[in-house]
Amino acid sequence: MTTVTSASFNQVTTQANKTVSVSSLWFKDGWQLFKQAPIKIFSVMTLFAILPGLLQLLPSPFGLMLSKWVGPMLLGVVCLILNNLFCGRGFSVRSQSVGYTSILKQWGRFALWSLSGVLLASIQFQVGSILIGSDNMSASLMGDYTNVALWQAGVIFASTTPIAMLLSFVPMLLILQGQPLYRAFRQSVFCVIRAWKPMSVLMLLSIIVVFSVPYTGALSALLVGPYMTCVTFIAYKQLFKDSQSPNDID
Repeated sequence: MTTVTSASFNQVTTQANKTVSVSSLWFKDGWQLFKQAPIKIFSVMTLFAILPGLLQLLPSPFGLMLSKWVGPMLLGVVCLILNNLFCGRGFSVRSQSVGYTSILKQWGRFALWSLSGVLLASIQFQVGSILIGSDNMSASLMGDYTNVALWQAGVIFASTTPIAMLLSFVPMLLILQGQPLYRAFRQSVFCVIRAWKPMSVLMLLSIIVVFSVPYTGALSALLVGPYMTCVTFIAYKQLFKDSQSPNDID
């Protein structure tokens, strides 16, 4: 097993609530995980960002809602890739072959979980309607951004980041631990709240990255997103250390 963590988290709850420095360890270990296969991780996650985007070319709002549903499902594959890297199994199609069956076994649960992407998109639409008006928001969904300022678009994109952060660990709990959907939701929310200090650091950085998307043409998310996903995976591994099964971590 390849060790990518650098600190003892035997008392995660206590440490997480004592100091924000826990997050710095997550960033450090996330970087160690990312640099094991930076080009491959970046390429896969860029592809997984493009695929939902292509679905948005379908007639609105069907294409948009479909893309928001498919996007979270692709996180299942990312979880397996990062887990194999974390456990020293490398980054190859063959090393993932067993893991992919867990996605098939969890298909129903993961499909339901992925509806959270549609829910978050709906919340963004409501926020946008309040901020710029429902007519302008509807027009923006059709590709007309002439009446939307960059900062307004940034606020709309970042508005659901706190909710998304609460659900950060649901994909890992479903795919890697095979937990029921309700339990995965509950444990993810509870764990994020319990470790609110370091998770707040991750959330703040995520808000900055997402808010900057209109200014950078999504480059900020494409460049920083893969690394942040590795950091979130490390946070999962540490915060759920005691509940992981031997098959998950060996």
